[in-house]
Amino acid sequence: MTNGTSQGLFVVVAIIIFGIFVLISYLLFRDNLKPTLANIFTDGLKQATCNLLSECPIDIVAAREDATSLYAKIREADESKGETEIWVRAEKLDNGTLKIDRSSISDDNYTATGSTEMTGSLIMPDSINGMKIIGIGIRNRDEISIQNGWSTHNVFFNAKFDGELKLPTYLTCIHDGVFANSKFNGELIIPKGVTIIGSGAFKNSIFSGELKLPSGLSSIGDSAFSRSKFNGELNLPNVLNYIGLQAFYSSEFSGTLDVSNVTVIRAGAFNSSKINKVIRGDVEMSDGSTTANNSGIHPQAIKLANGSWYDGSND
Repeated sequence: MTNGTSQGLFVVVAIIIFGIFVLISYLLFRDNLKPTLANIFTDGLKQATCNLLSECPIDIVAAREDATSLYAKIREADESKGETEIWVRAEKLDNGTLKIDRSSISDDNYTATGSTEMTGSLIMPDSINGMKIIGIGIRNRDEISIQNGWSTHNVFFNAKFDGELKLPTYLTCIHDGVFANSKFNGELIIPKGVTIIGSGAFKNSIFSGELKLPSGLSSIGDSAFSRSKFNGELNLPNVLNYIGLQAFYSSEFSGTLDVSNVTVIRAGAFNSSKINKVIRGDVEMSDGSTTANNSGIHPQAIKLANGSWYDGSND
């Protein structure tokens, strides 16, 4: 019997024994053990979720709610750091999830632009009242802009965060302009489920270190990470097919860039990069007649380590 088979058999036997224990305990001491057994199962489920996500989700309780939204404080004030409270309004979606669409520094005057008084770190919860947060932005998912401009009114647009950023674990899309103009520091971790990053989502937001993109990411909008200071080698997801105008402008990526599956890379996407080698598929190069081309790899899209632009060759 192999080690793998032995381990699998051990797990099955352990589960059966535990089930028998629970059944006997319930029959003999049902009245006294109900709360204890409930806690065992609750703790076990929580631990399983933590292991699956590699971290324990943060759930907070809303201060109040109405028919369409929850209102919750996601950060306490800290006078020693000069940090205000931060409140959010989360819209209830049809599938029982939430989308954060407004913010404030108190439980009042919620806006779609945020406040310049919002500084420091932003550690966002993963759920409110047990409802998962899957979106941040004022518009619907199918209205996210990946091209031709981006919203200047979006949840935290005017904020001046200058600390750490933690995004909700269950996030699936990051709308345009949401975190533009903040100066975050440290690593940016994008949740595994994100498939779309809108135009200007992190424009002018400063992060350090390498950027790890989720495997299901399909589109990166214009100026999405413009002027954010990422470095190192960038690995693009296999399903990524669109990289917008100046998407990574001023990020100094190096090493090899594999764009085999990307069908659109617009002008200036990797303007300040120092790429040594480009691996590409059969995508045709644009003729360069416009900086807003909608097909192929623009001739001024990828800056190489020697200072020249990638010429589209398959060598």
